[in-house]
Amino acid sequence: YIKRVIGLPGDVVEIRDGMLYVNEQVVNEPYATMSMNFMNEPARIVEAGTLYVMGDNRPASSDTRDWGLLNQDLVIGQAWLAIFPLDTFGLVDHPELHFTPGMAQGP
Repeated sequence: YIKRVIGLPGDVVEIRDGMLYVNEQVVNEPYATMSMNFMNEPARIVEAGTLYVMGDNRPASSDTRDWGLLNQDLVIGQAWLAIFPLDTFGLVDHPELHFTPGMAQGP
């Protein structure tokens, strides 16, 4: 799966009336492909060693809201190229993250 990192350890993430908040600040999400109108998720503190992740197709994505915080050691890479939707085709910006991805464990 490819997911977007929304919250790092120590962050407080919440969805209130369809708006994403990280540490009580509204997050501008031009990359989100569909509205989260009427969505609400209670505030959650991102624990040490974990990440809060979400897919860009918010109403249909299976992510932290469904299966909980993601252990950082399960992150195996970053997306470098966006191909869909076509009007966003190109290299993906990478904000600086403050952890080192590890190798995912196989089944």
